Amino acid sequence: MLWLALFILGEPYTLTISMFERALALHNLIAFVSFYTQWRGLIGSKGISPAKELMQRVKERGWTWQRRWRDLPTLAWYSCSDTALDRIQLVGIAASLCAFLGVFSGCSIFVCAVCYSSIKAIGGVFTGLQMHAHLMEINLMYTACAPFQHVSPAAWVVLASLLNFRVMLGGGSGKWYAGDKSWHDGTAMQFHYWTQPIPNPISPYFHRLPVWVHRMETYATFLNESFAALFVFAPWPLRLIPFVMFESLMLAINLTGNYAQIGAHTMNESILLLNDDLWNWVFDLGSFVPGVDLLRRWLYVAHGPHWFDLAFRPSGSKGLVWNDVALGVMPWLFLVIPYALIQLIPLTATFHHHNPLSLFDPYTPKPMEWYRRWESCALYTKRVRPVWHQVWSLMESAFVVARDFELFGSYVKFSHMTKYRNEIIIEGSQDGVTWREYEFKFKPSRVTKRPPFIPFHLPAMDWRLWFLPLEAGRGGEPPVWFMRILARLLECEPTVMALFDYCPFDASSPPIYMRALLYDYRFRFQYEKENELKQLCRDFSIRDTTIVEQSDAEEEEEEEEDEDVIGQFDDILRKEEEEEEEEEEGEVAQPAQEDTTGLAKMAKEGEGEHEIAEPEQKAQEHVDEKEAASGKKPSSAAGSFRGARSDSSGGALRSRATRSSVDERARKAQAVRERKLLQALLRGRVPPAKPLKKLAHEAPPEFDEQGRRLWWVRRHLIGPYGPVLTVRPRPPPVAADAPAWEQALEPDED
Repeated sequence: MLWLALFILGEPYTLTISMFERALALHNLIAFVSFYTQWRGLIGSKGISPAKELMQRVKERGWTWQRRWRDLPTLAWYSCSDTALDRIQLVGIAASLCAFLGVFSGCSIFVCAVCYSSIKAIGGVFTGLQMHAHLMEINLMYTACAPFQHVSPAAWVVLASLLNFRVMLGGGSGKWYAGDKSWHDGTAMQFHYWTQPIPNPISPYFHRLPVWVHRMETYATFLNESFAALFVFAPWPLRLIPFVMFESLMLAINLTGNYAQIGAHTMNESILLLNDDLWNWVFDLGSFVPGVDLLRRWLYVAHGPHWFDLAFRPSGSKGLVWNDVALGVMPWLFLVIPYALIQLIPLTATFHHHNPLSLFDPYTPKPMEWYRRWESCALYTKRVRPVWHQVWSLMESAFVVARDFELFGSYVKFSHMTKYRNEIIIEGSQDGVTWREYEFKFKPSRVTKRPPFIPFHLPAMDWRLWFLPLEAGRGGEPPVWFMRILARLLECEPTVMALFDYCPFDASSPPIYMRALLYDYRFRFQYEKENELKQLCRDFSIRDTTIVEQSDAEEEEEEEEDEDVIGQFDDILRKEEEEEEEEEEGEVAQPAQEDTTGLAKMAKEGEGEHEIAEPEQKAQEHVDEKEAASGKKPSSAAGSFRGARSDSSGGALRSRATRSSVDERARKAQAVRERKLLQALLRGRVPPAKPLKKLAHEAPPEFDEQGRRLWWVRRHLIGPYGPVLTVRPRPPPVAADAPAWEQALEPDED
């Protein structure tokens, strides 16, 4: 920490911090505007999870005002009406604009933090993602450092660098030690573009990249989140390495998927890895562009001192003057050092009780040997360990208190890569027989709908619905808020229906039944590749169920199943070879069966082998014609197995078509290629781009009957998700005006 401060204390950061302030204000503005477009259907008085009900339940518990503000820090304690919630968000939007324009930046960001905390506290599951907590932490950290910006700008730079280091290194260690084998063998990115929450139009094309490209992407992710994170504390020229790598990774994530502000926060924090020397060089380089000098002056003015800065005194003012030395020491003593120590708790949690030095064991055991020697030495056991245990206990106590303020979150993303995509489809009906589908705005639903491109918008309901199939796969029941969605759709509530792209019913003809179904979704071209393999398995009598992906199964069980299937494949090939050897030796001749059942069965088998036997049959017929013309007896006697299959009066043979006259090497090479293809798909790899010529299958069309392009394919129906809701009249003594769907709802969890 101290040597890091020595490197950056003498560097200029006026332009850098000013640009960070503008970017932070822009992120707050986007967050407020994104939620403002959908809050009435989410937490409004007639929404999915009304804020009034939440506040009423908490008030009934009899909490003291201290506990209320600690566990639920929100301005909604004064009023939780729709008008009050609307005004809180409008104030947040106005404060974001003021901070962007440089009008009292510190105070404006503080107002943004208060308003955003008020909405996040009552938003429930819709504001419980990592990106919400990340933005809250940045706002609170900046607000705490704002009074010391001009007397000690390096304190804020170090504080933001610590957060950036924890986010990136924790992301890499969390992926490696979480136990997901796909991150270890380099196959994680083969599933990422397909199973992400909301793909964009270019996600299918990135998913089609070769396997080796996906492996390079997986390893590059670890390189960015682990190796580059160590250079965050390097001196200035070397800090360009993490800046370029972090910005490239986050830009790639947001270009290939709709991730709202997941990558934007890290990109903003990475700005503080630079200093004014680089920005001045950039502005001088682009001085020929009109307005560049004006932009640089505006950035300096926007970061100018204001009354929130403790080091600022208007000219001629009298009173207590803070000592510059004290102001310079305070942020380091009360903010930077405690933050650096406390953040070790969430950072070490990402290692899952593993020692990071164990990564060197495959190459050299010396790092772990040095660590064990240090643990066993007297200095550590008698001096260092007791003191460190006391410091650690104090850090844990401070961590518990700080978590109430949304600080020190563990921002590990995609630690367990999802390897399947199940989508919830909501349907309504008026007779219980004919069901009509509700289409979502952004989440995949209609197979002909083009994936959206919403780079910064966060559709809260669509995002939360992505998690439900994952919980259902682990045996979870539908949550209360999801059942409320069905209930609101039964009532044809306009605020909730506005969250959908298409609703087949309205208030004039409302639905009587509502249900939810789980479907397995695939990209259209991905379905074609899987059909390739399924056809191959049918050709060799292997069950289709053996190649279904099993995401939650243990690796050993999957390998055993793969070996079983491949063993069946090898047995079939071995059996074919034995039959061919018997045919060559003349031991396969069997008496013909004259019964109708046998003839019908042989005729049925002959249909499937007619195409294979056709070239040889034509060649044999040509030879017979020549021999008949010369007066010789044709060599293709009635006992020939190909003639026997087409001649019902002759014999019928059970063996397959003789391929001894065909190139045997080509057939074996084809069998080897098919075996490799089967093994590749069973182990989760993408099949070759060029389909095998022998495999004939019906691929899904590229367009539907109306000429619309197919982006998705619903491979099969998994089953219902939750009960079917209905508005059938309930028996007495329930009041006639009570909502009929309340019986299907469970009491809200505390």
